[in-house]
Amino acid sequence: MDKPLDKSDILCYFLDCMAMVASMTEKIIRKPRNVKINPDTLLKARIESLRSKKSLGEWLEEAIEEKAAREERERQQK
Repeated sequence: MDKPLDKSDILCYFLDCMAMVASMTEKIIRKPRNVKINPDTLLKARIESLRSKKSLGEWLEEAIEEKAAREERERQQK
């Protein structure tokens, strides 16, 4: 049988819930950036962003994050 929750357990649970709510409502500030990019590559990215029903910026952010994570994994394997 589970032990009863004490005040510290309840407080931790409450703070975790508040952190999740805050992260869901937190808006990321995006600033315009100028990037030199091959026009053909940009077109491919735009097409894929439309297919996934995301903005070009959101799609590029996701692609960059995925690439960075993949390279980090490769560095750790060496």
